[in-house]
Amino acid sequence: MTTFYVVRHGQTWANRAGKKQGILDTAETTLTPRGMLQARQLSAAFPVAEMAGIICSPLQRARQTAGILNEFAQRPVEISPEIVELSYGAWNGCMTRDLMARYPAAFDARTQEVTATYTRTVAGESMAAVRQRIQHFVRKTVTARPNDILLIVGHGWTVKMLLLLALNGDNGAGMVDPVNASVTRIEVDPGTLRCYLDYYNRGLETGF
Repeated sequence: MTTFYVVRHGQTWANRAGKKQGILDTAETTLTPRGMLQARQLSAAFPVAEMAGIICSPLQRARQTAGILNEFAQRPVEISPEIVELSYGAWNGCMTRDLMARYPAAFDARTQEVTATYTRTVAGESMAAVRQRIQHFVRKTVTARPNDILLIVGHGWTVKMLLLLALNGDNGAGMVDPVNASVTRIEVDPGTLRCYLDYYNRGLETGF
């Protein structure tokens, strides 16, 4: 089995402001002091040294989080564009509350996440496209590393799409975002590519 420990980046300034970050990679989407603390606390509690390696999104917030997690363990780090956040197109950087007020039909009211059809109007990335690239990432990784334990540092949609693959689902709008610096554990059978969800959105207080 290939084991993925999947971590969402720590809190960013855009998170704190309530904005849709998408693929923005600016000063506003870097970690806040709280986000850095979240990553440090996770590093102290999580067995990073036991990982065969770290695979990280290229966006700054993920790389910052991975750097803090890896400060002492010094595991090899690979950057993968395939696990980058979903792009919200013209909505990247917009306030979520403003978008929901203007386009209520485009959002799930409980999770405040966009629905699968929103990309038709804002030129964002479709959920089907996100699923395809995450699925390709999984296939490629488990083929190359069929017995490794890996730390994956990405984004809310990285976590949710891997969860959907584990549950054989196709729409993540009904899932609440994983909290910042949370961990999700997924195992993948390299022979069948079947995904198994061990746990989702686990915080420091519960252990890993």
